[in-house]
Amino acid sequence: MALIKAPNINNVIKQYGKSKKVGAIVGGQTSVKSPEVEAFYEHLPADVNIVTMHSLHGPTADTTGQTLAVIRCRSTEEKYQQAVKILECLESEMLFISPEEHDKFTANT
Repeated sequence: MALIKAPNINNVIKQYGKSKKVGAIVGGQTSVKSPEVEAFYEHLPADVNIVTMHSLHGPTADTTGQTLAVIRCRSTEEKYQQAVKILECLESEMLFISPEEHDKFTANT
């Protein structure tokens, strides 16, 4: 998971993205998905799965019952289900949306 401030994501993914293992699952936690997803598509190898997320609550809130946006960008079904299974440990209410839906949703809140 990339935990990088949104303005820096392109440069960081450009620098380190090519070192990702074949079949890896990569995701981010930025509050604006468009720049993050664009950086992933531009700088990650085609065999890297992209399943990103965003907790739609404050950083000090318990994740249990809170909304977690889960965004499938590019992944096999197996890797997508693996990512969802990992995220289930947060006990959040998962909202499965696109990057565009996420950004529209967060812009209106």
